Amino acid sequence: MPRPAPAFFTYGTTNYAVASRLPDYAMVGDPSAVPGTVAARPGDILVLWGTGFGTTNPALPAGQVDNQPAAVLAATTATIGGVAVPVISAVLSGGYAGLDQVNLQVPANLPAGALGVQVTVGGVQSPPTMIFVGQ
Repeated sequence: MPRPAPAFFTYGTTNYAVASRLPDYAMVGDPSAVPGTVAARPGDILVLWGTGFGTTNPALPAGQVDNQPAAVLAATTATIGGVAVPVISAVLSGGYAGLDQVNLQVPANLPAGALGVQVTVGGVQSPPTMIFVGQ
């Protein structure tokens, strides 16, 4: 079984993770650094997009596309600003090869501003990226 190597995609040359907010799928980022984005707010459900989350159920060979999402098998946790956040799901996105997504909820007790966001999959932590939280 391959070892996970999770990483989030970022907007261009910024360190802001590509993320969207449910249910409207508004793109989340620092509006002053990433035009067309909105700040995340406490309580928001976010979808962060990345790759390298490892083996799934059902198992798919590398590069194969399946139309249904496949759950990441390894235990997945996340932090924002160093605070553990609820992970709702971690899946290989249906219809894409190698596009993982993790859905998490922004806790109410976070300060506003640019905060580090990381995911740990099967004990392997992603490189640090950022999300922007407003009030």
